[in-house]
This record gives sequence, structure tokens and C-alpha cells, in this order.
Amino acid sequence: VNAAQGNPVQVQGWVKGDIGQSIPLICIDGMVHAPDSPLSLSGAWQFFSYECEPTASSNLAIYLSALPDKTPIYYDAISVSVLGQSGNLVRNASFETVQRVIRLPIYISGMQNSFVSFSDWQLTARGYFSGLVWVLVQYWSAFGGTQPGLTRTQLLPYLGMMGIALVGCIHLYSRSVQMRNPLALLISAVTLVVAAMIIRMQVYPATFQLLHFSSARQAMIAAVPVSVLMALGLYHLIPSKWRYQMASGIILFLFATNILIIYQAILPFHGCELDPKVLCVDFIMNGG
Repeated sequence: VNAAQGNPVQVQGWVKGDIGQSIPLICIDGMVHAPDSPLSLSGAWQFFSYECEPTASSNLAIYLSALPDKTPIYYDAISVSVLGQSGNLVRNASFETVQRVIRLPIYISGMQNSFVSFSDWQLTARGYFSGLVWVLVQYWSAFGGTQPGLTRTQLLPYLGMMGIALVGCIHLYSRSVQMRNPLALLISAVTLVVAAMIIRMQVYPATFQLLHFSSARQAMIAAVPVSVLMALGLYHLIPSKWRYQMASGIILFLFATNILIIYQAILPFHGCELDPKVLCVDFIMNGG
């Protein structure tokens, strides 16, 4: 919903329920937004329309309310669109298809949600990608498990460092037969951890919350082999007479980064009296 951030979103559709009942019209983007008055049902199909405005969240849900007494209520032709733009953000607007049910043997039944998520990759692919990006952010700067400590621009030097280290590892693997087995072992360890993380990543097509933070933490097991690979790649590319100086420079750079994260994000966050606390961290609220 990047196109909807900061822009009014119009929600339309048809609803049918028992006369005299009323339902709230709600959209959620991490915070709940609802019109001032609920919709009164007439007993026949009736059209509804309302607007909400997502904040900096990357996820948006339109909540189709149920009745408290479990009386049947019906929805059809749901449309979610950014005002002034064409196109419906809802892919299954009239419920033409239902969520797949994949039956697995009891000893791997816990992976059923993952298989459902993989099978609906058109909806979940972005969630998996954002989860992998978050792992990278978490590796370099995150605090509190869910908050970035650096802006996107400030993370670019670290991406560059990882790219250079990758080139160094490839060059080392091609030039040194002695180092091939250790490198293959480290790369295999990272690959297995990332595969496990993706399988456990909670990206469900039917919910607005992409719960990959709780599962992505498992990728931190790969922090040690990733760090070793980076050290080997950079060490291989740096001329021998400059290695000590470059190593000292990198250590000082990382130390300065920690100081920056503390003053830029951690202190404002923990000293904030607002709710949520991210309101006091400008670059997080502005999308990094």
C-alpha cells in the first residue's frame, strides 16, 4: 500500500444483515481508524462507502465486522482504492476463491501455514522480501527487536561493505583451494539458517500484520558465519601492508555507528512520553 501512504483510501462494497443491527466500518494500519457512526443494516443488500487515511505503515487491513450475536452477515464486491487513482487493491473482491487448505501429515502439520503462504505467493512475496530486508537492518542497526537505528541512506555504506566482502569471498574461493571447504561450510550454514527463517516467517495472506519480526530473529544465528565471511572477504582484498590500518578503521567506524544509533534513535525512543514511542524518532515516522 505504498501508493496509499498519506493519501485518503476509499472503501466500498455491499453488505446484507438483519434489520436493526449496526456494524462499525474499520480500517487498520497498525492503528484503528473508523468513521464516527456505525452503519445501520436494513435487512436487504445495501451499498456502503467510507474513507480512511493510512499513516506511514506498509500494511493496511479493511476489517469486515461481524455481529456480536453471531447472526449471519454477508459482504460482496469489496473495493479499496486510493482516491484519484483507478484500480482495486483487493484481489479477491467478491470471494471468488477461498483460501487454500493444505493437509499435511501430523509430524509436519506445524508447517501448514507456511505452505499456504508459499502457495499464495502473489500476496505474500512482498512480505517475505520485507522480512529479508528487515534481517539486514536488524543485523546492522536494530534495537528493541522491531526498531531500526539507522536510516536507509545511512545503511548504504554497510551494504557496500557487504558487497565488497562478497566479491572478496568469491575471489578467495576461486584462487585458494585450501579455503574452499571452510568457505563452503560457512556459506552452507548461512543458507540453512536463511531457509529455516523463511519457512518459519509468519507471512499470512489473510492478515494485514506481517509477523516476520518474531521469526526473523532466528536469522541472528547466522550472525557469526556472516561476520566471518565478511572478515575473510575484506581481509583477502585489502593489501597486506594496509590490513592493520583498515581493520582499525572498520572497528572505529562500527564504534561510531553505535554512538550514532544511541543518540539518533535509542535515547529519543526510550525517553519518549508519547504512545507509540516511535513518534519521537523522526526518521522512523517519516519512513526512513
